[in-house]
Amino acid sequence: MNKKMITTAGMLLFFIIASAWGQEFTVEAVSNETADALDIEAVADLFAETESLEDFELALNDADRGINNLDLDDDGYVDYLVVNEEVNDNTHLVVIQALLGENEIQDVAVIEIEQTGENEYNMYVQGDETLYGPDFYYIPATTHIYTWPIVIRLYRPAYKPYRTVYYYGHYHPTWKAYKPVPPRAYHMKTAKIKRHVFVRHNAKVIHTNKIKREVKRSERVKAQKTVRAEKPVKTRTKSTPKSPSTPQKQRDTNRR
Repeated sequence: MNKKMITTAGMLLFFIIASAWGQEFTVEAVSNETADALDIEAVADLFAETESLEDFELALNDADRGINNLDLDDDGYVDYLVVNEEVNDNTHLVVIQALLGENEIQDVAVIEIEQTGENEYNMYVQGDETLYGPDFYYIPATTHIYTWPIVIRLYRPAYKPYRTVYYYGHYHPTWKAYKPVPPRAYHMKTAKIKRHVFVRHNAKVIHTNKIKREVKRSERVKAQKTVRAEKPVKTRTKSTPKSPSTPQKQRDTNRR
């Protein structure tokens, strides 16, 4: 099968999936700085592969996997991510957060799963608005997420919500600090580990609103994004026309 046939088949599969969901989807390249450091689609794929939230948290911080490439505090090292869960009835909300300092936490993404019937679930993964912009969602392109090991575990009887035991300066014993890699190298790495199909949703996802929580956002991150957004714009002004009688020094001044 040549490359053209593979590409055509892939596009056909995508449109079949989109039609099955009865939704409109867009596939777009994301130029956001955070998306170049923490691929939400790769995070969703990792979630589908792991068996527990404890394993999920450990894998997020695994340097060999390289899914986490975030350096929000600009200290030259990748930030440690923690996972906390809130549960209300048949809805689970999994919150991924970056530890930036003592009592300084930044929400990065949330995963919400709601059971609506036997073997029927709704799920979305959303990047935090401060980092990814509004309505940055990924949803699974399959309705069979009930077969995922982690979903089976989350909906076991007598299941207890997961709360991380780690905090700033106290991390998993196997974790070692590592430096972020350039965006190109990062995307090449995450592209190799994606096994499940997730699609970017181009509209706001309806939340169940069953779980109320305090959103954690760091002033340091807000300040960074404000500074980066307010870079001075260079303007070009007309220079004074040259004349034979204008001294060389004055002409140089006019150019400046």
